[in-house]
Amino acid sequence: MLDVTREVLPITERILLEQGRLGAIALRNRTNKPVTATKVEWKEMSYSPVKVKLTTATAVGYFTAGANKDIDTDTTNLLVGDILSVQDKDKKSKGDLRLMVTEIISSTQAKAQKIGGTDVAIETTDFLYVETATNEEGSKVGKRRQIQLPRTRYNYTQIIRAGHIIPRTQAEVNNYDFKDVKNELRTQAYKRWGEQFDGLVTSTIRTSVMTAQGERRVAGGLFYFANNNFDAKGDLISGATDNIKAVNGALTIDLVNEAFRYAIENGGNLNSVVVNTKQAIAISKLFQDKVNVNIINGTTPKTIGGAVQILKSPINVAGNEISQIYLDLKMPQDEITFFNDKIIEANYLQNSGVLEKIKQPTSEDDNFSIDLLGEWTIIVRNARENTYTLKKLDA
Repeated sequence: MLDVTREVLPITERILLEQGRLGAIALRNRTNKPVTATKVEWKEMSYSPVKVKLTTATAVGYFTAGANKDIDTDTTNLLVGDILSVQDKDKKSKGDLRLMVTEIISSTQAKAQKIGGTDVAIETTDFLYVETATNEEGSKVGKRRQIQLPRTRYNYTQIIRAGHIIPRTQAEVNNYDFKDVKNELRTQAYKRWGEQFDGLVTSTIRTSVMTAQGERRVAGGLFYFANNNFDAKGDLISGATDNIKAVNGALTIDLVNEAFRYAIENGGNLNSVVVNTKQAIAISKLFQDKVNVNIINGTTPKTIGGAVQILKSPINVAGNEISQIYLDLKMPQDEITFFNDKIIEANYLQNSGVLEKIKQPTSEDDNFSIDLLGEWTIIVRNARENTYTLKKLDA
């Protein structure tokens, strides 16, 4: 039989989905159109409510512009007359105001027109939430396209390769026919390819390293985009802190609720959690008195075990409930990451989904062999709003 090379993407997808691998969620969200370059760009979604936090560097630009000057930055283009809700650093209300500056106090503080009262002082530690975006009569097209400009993100493709061999002697001694050899080759190779694909979605993205240098490109994934800060062009600036919490203690219900609160306040959703074995057990223990499985033996019910099916947010917002608990053996034992599995999408370079080549022994290579080759990337939209990580948990 001649050596055969064929495209086996549908088979690979089916196997990964059947095995329930974490990487399967990225495949499930995949669009049918492959990527056409090794660098892939996309736009983030613009979430509401629009929240603006002033910094010392931008305060002068906001306030010295005067009462009749619109504000235009990389993150928002507020217009004069917009109605804003002002909250201090502890999220306590300072009142509602119209975006009109009445007095410049310093580079970090100004007074703005308060609705129904005296002017309110805005500081760089305050948060401004857009309540109503106003428009003037006869405004031109493009004056108010959006009040929060979409952010750019990008990623690179990464080559995934896996294979397996069976020595010719082993095949002959065990009286394999070629069909059995092919089945054995495929069983082993597809398992290894699936492990590497999971690595693209999980382990390789725990670092902040994403590179296009040389031929060995490393793609970023969920944790890369969730745990770092980026500029408007999508370039890495620094590590993130607002969606990561060092606990130094045991998992509690309050910590779970804090994850939900963070996502909801930032416009995101949480529906999944990824853990290693220690924290999977911790979740089960945390809810063991609330969730159990009973079996009826005659007339006496007996509890035989516990399993957490859904973690429901205490804040009644659609979509915020954990319905999937993914086990990742490469996940640190003292970490839990809550995330939204609908924001992760895997896609492949055109004509490079998964190629399978099976070879017979030759005078140069005394083995039956299989080679699986593909080139993939991960697209993650709005990772910061849709993830929350607890670190340094009791393991």
